[in-house]
This record gives sequence, structure tokens and C-alpha cells, in this order.
Amino acid sequence: MRLFNSASVPLFFIFCFLATGLQGQNQELRTSVADLTQDVRTLDQQVRATQFELELLKENSTAGDFVDSIQSLDKRIGQIEQALKAIRIEMAQRDKALGEQIMSKVTEALNDYVQSLSRASSSVPASKRAVQAEFSDDYPKTGLSYEVQSGDTLSQIALKFGSSVQYIQNANQIKDPTRDLRVGDTIFIPLREN
Repeated sequence: MRLFNSASVPLFFIFCFLATGLQGQNQELRTSVADLTQDVRTLDQQVRATQFELELLKENSTAGDFVDSIQSLDKRIGQIEQALKAIRIEMAQRDKALGEQIMSKVTEALNDYVQSLSRASSSVPASKRAVQAEFSDDYPKTGLSYEVQSGDTLSQIALKFGSSVQYIQNANQIKDPTRDLRVGDTIFIPLREN
């Protein structure tokens, strides 16, 4: 029993390629998050220090000094809020850029895969593609019906039932298996009687 069909193997390699690329980006993201976390801790300490200073001023100040100190503290709190806002914007921009990088790599890998499939199919001469223009009546008339499943090829079906690709093509008048063999079609599988 095959665990992978021919389409899943390249997708596995694309996944591996992306996972490798994402590990580097993941490390970069971790570093950025650690830097931003440190910035938030620093700002948190500044807020706590400002609150502590405010409490000290409340205890030790006269009314006039108190108003000036409050205005000074309000100004510092505004600066800290601006710094936090800038950090949030920077984090959002980094998240967006990372998402765009990932999508770009996925798109590039998929385009490469599609191009390789296109090159592979165009490099096979028409005579080797099992395209048939005329059909013979030379095949066993006994056999069974089979519903084509996803991932099936004529050679797989022939091997599975002990028939031949030529018999199946002739019996079902399949000119080009890549176009004429569709999932859900019921085809006749010619089998020799034992």
C-alpha cells in the first residue's frame, strides 16, 4: 500500500522547504518579541517609578509644588503612552511583514513546483504519453467495472487488477489518460479468464 501519491511527495518537499525557512524567521521573530518584551518591562518600571514619585510628592509637597509635580508626571505618563503606542505599531508592522514573507515563499515554492510539473509533462514526447488515436477490439471481453478514484492512473489500475494499460485504453476508448481518465468515471477492466 502506498502512503503517498505522486502529488503528495512534492508537497512534502515544499512543506520541508518552508519549515526550514520559517525556522530562521521564527528565530528572528523570537528575538524581536524578546526585544519588545524588554521594552515593555522598561516602560512598566518607568510607570511604577512615576507612580512612586507621585505618592512621595503627595506626602511631601505643598499645594503649589503638588500641581507642578502632577503636571510633570502627566507629561511623563503621556511620553510613556506614546512609547507603548509606537511599540504596538512596530509589532503590528513586523507581524505583517513576516506574513508577507511567508506568503511570498509559499507562492514561490508553488510556482516552482508548477513549472517543474509543466517542464516534466512537456519533456515527455507525445508517443510516450500513451495517447492513442485508434483503438483495437483485441482485448478480453470479460472483466469488471471500476470507478476511478482520486490519484488513479491507468498503469496503477492495470497493475491492481492484473490487466494491461492497452486493454483498458482499447475497452474504454481512452485517447489520453491524463485528460480522459476522470475521478468518478466508471470504466471496464478487461481480464483474461483463467
